[in-house]
Amino acid sequence: MTDRELLKFVDSYCVEDKPCFVAKIEAFRNKRPFKAAVEIAANGKEVGGTRNRHLHWLWSSSRKSLDEAVGILTKMTAKLNRCHNFEELHKLISDRVSSIKNIKKVYCYDVALRIGASRGFLPKKVYVHAAPVKKAARELNPDMVINSDETVEVKTLPLALHRLKAYEVEDFLCIFKKYLKKKMNSNK
Repeated sequence: MTDRELLKFVDSYCVEDKPCFVAKIEAFRNKRPFKAAVEIAANGKEVGGTRNRHLHWLWSSSRKSLDEAVGILTKMTAKLNRCHNFEELHKLISDRVSSIKNIKKVYCYDVALRIGASRGFLPKKVYVHAAPVKKAARELNPDMVINSDETVEVKTLPLALHRLKAYEVEDFLCIFKKYLKKKMNSNK
């Protein structure tokens, strides 16, 4: 894929997808009390009550697992509130709920992203927790180093993505993964 083609995708994301996504995350920044932000995020919802689109699979087949994760996370609101950065928050959430059947890494990340926003911190690295997102990142830079915490530095990705914040890059890769793969395969 050429830099120009990737830039077109990023431009499209910035116009069509980013404003809505950023607004959803920013809504958590002002959500008080903190416990309410934890409950909403843990339930796989956005502040306005809509469902988090990344967690659609939890609503139909895994309601029991979701309820278990919500119970754990709402009981540990004080611990979540004592985290000092996104990485610490994400690790705490992952450590506590990732062993629950049907709770995937994307749940831990999305919940941490929203709770982190309510605390005023967001990821500084791109989380490539889901296989399709990881593959999309690799398509853009096959030599990229994926850290042990399944993150990559924004600077290791093509220049066109550097204008996005780390959490926006993750969203971009998630949305455009199929098209990026098709485009990369057609260029071979």
